[in-house]
Amino acid sequence: MSLNSKSINIFLVLLLGIIFIYQGCSPTPFQAELGAQQGSESSNQNDETNLDNEEDEPLPDQPSPLKKQSVSVGVGRGGAIMTSHDGFETLKHIEQQLIPGQSYSEAYLKDQCRFGKFEPYAPDHDPHMFRGIAFGNNQFVAIGGCCHVNVRTSKDGENWTDEIVLDKDTVTYGGCPWAGDITFGNNVFASMGGGTSVWSADGQNWQRINWASGSRPNGAYRRMEFENGYFMAVGSGGAPLAFSKDGMNWDVNTSESVQTTFSAGLGIFLFVDSSENSQLRLFNTQTEEWVTGHQFADSIGSIYFSKENSTFYLRAGRINYSSTDGLNWTTMGNSSDSIQGYSNGTFYSFSRSWGENASSTRKISSDGINWSTAQRHQPFNPIIDAITAEVELPESSL
Repeated sequence: MSLNSKSINIFLVLLLGIIFIYQGCSPTPFQAELGAQQGSESSNQNDETNLDNEEDEPLPDQPSPLKKQSVSVGVGRGGAIMTSHDGFETLKHIEQQLIPGQSYSEAYLKDQCRFGKFEPYAPDHDPHMFRGIAFGNNQFVAIGGCCHVNVRTSKDGENWTDEIVLDKDTVTYGGCPWAGDITFGNNVFASMGGGTSVWSADGQNWQRINWASGSRPNGAYRRMEFENGYFMAVGSGGAPLAFSKDGMNWDVNTSESVQTTFSAGLGIFLFVDSSENSQLRLFNTQTEEWVTGHQFADSIGSIYFSKENSTFYLRAGRINYSSTDGLNWTTMGNSSDSIQGYSNGTFYSFSRSWGENASSTRKISSDGINWSTAQRHQPFNPIIDAITAEVELPESSL
């Protein structure tokens, strides 16, 4: 080996030694990063310690969640409105424009219905009456009328807008215009009656329903329901079963003949067969199939679905029944009254009487069998034709 080669080798050995010594004294890049993390954790621990020392200082007040109350609203003759928070055991709000037993001038009753003159002691049809009520888009909408359609709306069931009048003097299809019922679904209110079929998104502005046949069917529609994407309407006077998926465009089903007694819930519609008063017909919204349901020993008088406890209630003869699926029914017992509503653990029912003291008698029950009469409102008890119940509103809106 030459001298130059030896010199070069010695130089390389010394250089490697210097590099090794330097690495032993300095952290690697990974070690440097770890040290930075440890330092950060130490700093965080110090911050946490500081927070612990400040726990005794009061925190700012946090807004509490809004509590909700059940609201039930009944509407009826003479523009009656009755509101309750306990299943109509007590009344929170009550009003009526035409009161039985009082006389009204012809000028006040200038829009008399062609089906008969309004009698103060026994109100039948009147321009201010309501036949249906629904809740949707954070408001109640009550509807009815006579020789026109009468609409009022409310956010809380207690403060109501002035009357909105539709179809007055501009009827484009046959019959005295009046609304028989209303329902809400898919962000739409839909209403039908005698000579009237309309829809609205806000309860204030209304438009005509479109019919697949191009014209409104004959007859009067008196009951409507919405369930799981389907609207259904039934009527009298030859009105065929009507259905819709959006509330704006409707068609009819002439193969199914059902009565006006029906209800909806749990994804099904329950109808009374028109040819057999004790027989149920079911429409399943998921399978879109019609099936024959339970047959009772007596004629079916009423069907009601409670949203609060997801149960159907039915009255056949003088016996009340319950069902959690619409197919299998449990006998509740012999009862003097049908179940028309349920709210806050209270069943309630309205029975109407006519004559000089025409009114609706409110009855309440804890079991749906044994009933007691709620306190009468003075000087009158309104005649209630339609109810919406189990609506929950924030207390701030009440």
